[in-house]
Amino acid sequence: MLMSLVEHYHYLKHPLFVSFIDLKGAYDTVQCSQLFHVLLHHTGIDTSITKQLLNLYTHVATQVCVHGQLSGQFTIGRGVK
Repeated sequence: MLMSLVEHYHYLKHPLFVSFIDLKGAYDTVQCSQLFHVLLHHTGIDTSITKQLLNLYTHVATQVCVHGQLSGQFTIGRGVK
């Protein structure tokens, strides 16, 4: 899948940015605010892409179902989202 994506962007002569994140090793230790500050101000990555990624990590809410009972919504501040 990744190789076909790379070939497609190469064929179109468009830039392609790929990122790999080790979620197993560091997901609880990464401070998202600092990461997104660097992405927005120091990488040259289009700000619309960075802002879309930021939206995935801010104001995230979820619910939990235990024994058939659904909890109220709560926000997720740490961990894998």
